[in-house]
Amino acid sequence: MRTNNTLIPTGDDLAELLLTLDEAERTHRTRRVKGKQMNSMSRPYSGLFQSNPTDFSTHYDVAGTFIPPLPVADSGMSEHVVGGLPGRHLIAEFYDASTLEDIGRIESGFRDAIIQSRATLLHLHFHRFGSGGGITGAAILAESHMTVHTWPEKSFCAIDIFMCGVCDPRSCLPAMVRVFSPRRIEIVQMMRGLCVCDGAECSS
Repeated sequence: MRTNNTLIPTGDDLAELLLTLDEAERTHRTRRVKGKQMNSMSRPYSGLFQSNPTDFSTHYDVAGTFIPPLPVADSGMSEHVVGGLPGRHLIAEFYDASTLEDIGRIESGFRDAIIQSRATLLHLHFHRFGSGGGITGAAILAESHMTVHTWPEKSFCAIDIFMCGVCDPRSCLPAMVRVFSPRRIEIVQMMRGLCVCDGAECSS
């Protein structure tokens, strides 16, 4: 139930939502992107980069709180080599989002996210596609990149964050949520360069 754009869950709403989330976690726990299998429970690297189902889930804003909670950065990331592999690649899709045309606020959010992730900003650029159009933005980082593409007419934006070494892209999520205030977030992540690091043979 919504009142003045605020979702007020009833008992039945929450029961249905939790069933949906449970199914979403099972569905998203193993996914394929361009033929690469991503399994949230497979092949941890030296005890780091372990994932949990929330990293692959659909997150719903219920009365101002995301269910399930958004994933957070690993505390042990500081043990990793600066700029080294493996890296974590996060893909987040924000639905029912706002502030999709405000370059100033998006840029400020990017800078905040980069600070929170301890990444090193090399270059930042945003482009607006005409009056009232969407925005494409990219941050080139020493640790890889962060991009955003917005569709104001669809209340949607796509965020892509790849960071290697000691940086964890999940630490960027709070800053992005503060900028765009989405009602629903879908998150998928994959590990980049894992086979190169652990010496395992990559399967075709």
